[in-house]
Amino acid sequence: MRLTFALLGFLCLSSAFAQRPPIPGLPTTTVEAAGFSQDSLDVLDSLIYTTPPRDFRGLVVIKDHQLVIDYYYHTYMRTTIHDIRSAGKSVTALLLGVALQQGLVESLDQDVYSFFVEKYPEINPDYQQITLRHLLNMASGLDADSDDYSTPGQAGHWIDRDDWLPYLL
Repeated sequence: MRLTFALLGFLCLSSAFAQRPPIPGLPTTTVEAAGFSQDSLDVLDSLIYTTPPRDFRGLVVIKDHQLVIDYYYHTYMRTTIHDIRSAGKSVTALLLGVALQQGLVESLDQDVYSFFVEKYPEINPDYQQITLRHLLNMASGLDADSDDYSTPGQAGHWIDRDDWLPYLL
């Protein structure tokens, strides 16, 4: 398992072709000082840059609170906004686990409405049964198809609104 993660890490570290200035305010260190091999990173970089589908966007490695690598590929830059959609589920699940552990959330079967009842008391009654577990499993039953603009929950309807939560609720 460690070897798999190490190989994956090295595969992600070789993006030297598109190096940009470091993240502002973050101390930097060299690849060697961080314990990585520049030769391995060069091989990895070549792999990432030349292997289809060429959708690898960037690689940032921070070790011991120091920026080691801040590489970007093709037309992508640090300032590029990425549509990550459900990739955020992993972070959400992690934070929800912390909230459960700290007693901030009762259980995964707690309804989501309980978090919004004071600010949005007149929510669609169908939504009141949706639990945290439903959302984590992407099984809320909401009519939202990313590829079908006619569905009411499709992101195009709400993403540019200043206050999008009432639209979704």
